[in-house]
Amino acid sequence: MGEVWRAKDLRLARTVAIKACLSEPDARFTAEARVMASLHHPGIVNIYDYGDFYLVMEFVDGLPLSSILDERGALDPATAARLMSEVAQALQAVHDHGIVHRDVKPANILVDSAGNAKLTDFGVAANGGGVDTVQGTARYMAPEQAMGHPVTPAADVYALGAVAYHCLAGLPPFDGEDPVQIALHHIQDALPPLPSETPPALRDAVLRAMAKDPVDRFPSAAAFADALARPSNVDPTLPAMPPVAPLRKRSRRAALAVAAAIALIAMGGLLIAANLNDTSSGGSPIPPPAAPASNHPTPSPLMTEQVRRSAPPTPTPARTTTSPSPARTTVSPTPPQPTPTEPASPPPSAAPAPPLR
Repeated sequence: MGEVWRAKDLRLARTVAIKACLSEPDARFTAEARVMASLHHPGIVNIYDYGDFYLVMEFVDGLPLSSILDERGALDPATAARLMSEVAQALQAVHDHGIVHRDVKPANILVDSAGNAKLTDFGVAANGGGVDTVQGTARYMAPEQAMGHPVTPAADVYALGAVAYHCLAGLPPFDGEDPVQIALHHIQDALPPLPSETPPALRDAVLRAMAKDPVDRFPSAAAFADALARPSNVDPTLPAMPPVAPLRKRSRRAALAVAAAIALIAMGGLLIAANLNDTSSGGSPIPPPAAPASNHPTPSPLMTEQVRRSAPPTPTPARTTTSPSPARTTVSPTPPQPTPTEPASPPPSAAPAPPLR
């Protein structure tokens, strides 16, 4: 549902992130903004402003966990346990407000330059439990969610367990040729074993979080966080995760091409946008509440510089995988193309005079 761009708020002199959809007004931004505005936790990305075409959010100087896993493969158990414990604490804050995220996955977890995890992308989050619309990403989807049963916080616990499995094994727990095949694996098949170097307590925590029956999982995300944070899961002899790669500028031409399109959402403010390659994904969001009348304050003028994250060569994975399943549909903005200017026609030359006789 849109792309995310790095931007500069000129009034408050701070860097922000803009999630934009330029194809048409999308009332789902209002629903997502309401969910994010109700949540206040250091492990959840903050929201600053929103409109029919965009969200203005806290900028996290780091990378999605999905990019880190693609570049580095499996994480050491201590790092995996710490990151997952931080996300589980954030999920508990989400559940305390009666919200189910429904799309917990590596692409929706940001790791900042200090190595801290933040949960983001509430585009398909549901207020209250019992929502039975199938939404989310098959690779990390709980069995009851895949079968269209009512979804409760236990589904988020399962999804985070699947993310923890991916961090430890370097690959998702199940894969397949399409989302339906992957979902059937989650419903029917036992988990493949985790690497032998996984601490027993950490392995048991992941297996319990991914129990097929929600009753057999941890009773809450907080309980899962406590199990992940046990000292037995942390080996001080293991090296820490290397720092997240810095940002690298992209070409000026691409920035200017997007500038005109992003300017439409600034409501008079000047924008030159920067694509952060948002990997938000999953199915179409839940039917949102009716969008309120346009009485929200006009957003601050923003000016941005286009950048992208540097991506080191992807290491060769130790295990063979099939092609990844398609994620949630993302609408990419189409920058307006410049209209070619026709050259002016030269003035007609005077006809020669007839010869004198």
